[in-house]
Amino acid sequence: MEGPPATGGVMTDRWPRISRRAQPLVRTDGSVQFGLEPTEGARVCGVSAPEVTWLGALDGSRDPLASAEGAGIPRERAATLLQALRDAGVLLDPPHPSLRWRFPGRSFDSEVAAAGAPPHILDAYAAVVARADACVRVLGRGALAATLADVLRQSGIGEVDRDQLGATSLKYRRRPAVVVLATAGPLGEGCGRAWGARGIPHLPVTITPARVSVGPLVVPGQGPCLECLDRVRSDMDPSWTWLREQTSAADVLAEGECALTTVGAGLAARVVLAHLDGFAVPAGVGFEVGSPWPDPVARQWPAHPECAACGRMSARPDTMLA
Repeated sequence: MEGPPATGGVMTDRWPRISRRAQPLVRTDGSVQFGLEPTEGARVCGVSAPEVTWLGALDGSRDPLASAEGAGIPRERAATLLQALRDAGVLLDPPHPSLRWRFPGRSFDSEVAAAGAPPHILDAYAAVVARADACVRVLGRGALAATLADVLRQSGIGEVDRDQLGATSLKYRRRPAVVVLATAGPLGEGCGRAWGARGIPHLPVTITPARVSVGPLVVPGQGPCLECLDRVRSDMDPSWTWLREQTSAADVLAEGECALTTVGAGLAARVVLAHLDGFAVPAGVGFEVGSPWPDPVARQWPAHPECAACGRMSARPDTMLA
């Protein structure tokens, strides 16, 4: 692997800096909350107005202790505040060096903040950097697949391939870390077999004019496969297979409207990134969002006891929870 280029000098950035997700906000009781969500940062009492201003200005452009002295804050007090915020994950130290040469001009602070809780902030940097080595294959046509592929590229995935749904050849390609099966209407029978046989995780993403369904992510050997899902649906509705074949043969279902397509692509990208970053959703969990307003539903799918494709025993199909 090619390493970072030699700089020939000393980095000029001044660190640390306050995370973008944790800007200081003053509460009515005089305490300072870092970030809009209290559970994501820290809440500190006894911080003066000059200290709040100084902390909010920590953007990496100047030495923090020198700027504290300029604001009339003793260096010892400033160092204590910095250490407390660093321990809480509010303060970011210099990012992984690879971010500088693999993603020039991008800090990925937001991706790092989303990838893990404060105790894992260093692991989160490493996870974001590792995205540059990942290959994700998006199979499908239309706006859903195109939008999803674009979001994955913007998230730092090094290689995003797009093909028509049904393509299974790996010839002349890198082995993908995840394959996304994106389609309007239900997936056809056996869509996941080739990827399951190769041990490659695959994510179904289906959209209709009024609803988008993401997942569950199929990790071979863990939880239900796509054929399990088909069997569960058939047990709940004996007409399911017949209905699916009619829509597939006639290609009668169109994609959803633009906003729903965007929501579905973003949700699918988040599931893929969580898996790649090491924070995967539980096995068998899928998500659905509908129109005319966002109405998210998490659905737990079981493995089917009679599915020969994955061969896993599980609870009966009627244990599916909405």
